[in-house]
Amino acid sequence: MSDADSTLTHERLTELLRYDPISGVFVWLKPPGRRVRAGDRAGTISEKGYRKIRIDGRGYKASRLAWLYVTRQWPVHGIDHHNCCRDDDRFENLRDVTFTTNQQNKRKPQRRNKTGFLGVRRSQHSGFIAEIQVDDRSIYLGSYRIAEEAHAAYVAAKRILHPGCTI
Repeated sequence: MSDADSTLTHERLTELLRYDPISGVFVWLKPPGRRVRAGDRAGTISEKGYRKIRIDGRGYKASRLAWLYVTRQWPVHGIDHHNCCRDDDRFENLRDVTFTTNQQNKRKPQRRNKTGFLGVRRSQHSGFIAEIQVDDRSIYLGSYRIAEEAHAAYVAAKRILHPGCTI
C-alpha cells in the first residue's frame, strides 16, 4: 500500500464517488471543482493507460479505488487487470496479486522482441527458441523451425508454470 492510499478512507471515497462494479465506472456524487458536475464520470486516462482519479489533492488509480470501494480495504499488493485492459475497472476484472503474479499475466512481447511472440527469440543458427522465466531463472523449452511452434510450447508451459497466467 502506498502512503497516498493510507490517507483515503472508504467512508470518504463513498461520500465523493459512486462506483458501479459491473461497468467499472466511477461517477462524482460531490463534484471536486467548478468544471465537474455531480454524475460526471470521474478521472482521466494516464499516459500508461490507467484511469486515475484525483481526490483531496492526491491521485489514485481507479482500480485501487474500486478495490477499496467493494472490499472496504486497500489491496495488499498490486491490482492486476485480468484481461490486461488497463482502464477496464470492472470488479470481476480486478485481482489483488503480487508483482510476480502480475508479471505472469503478460500477453504481448516486449517492444524489443523481434519475433512478435511472447517467450520466443531467434536462434543464433536457424529457427526459434522458446524460453520461460520462473523464479528469476530462464527455462529452455526447446528449439523450433517456426516461431508459432515455439510460441505454442511457451503458452503450454506458461499455463503450468505461471499460476498468474490468464491465457
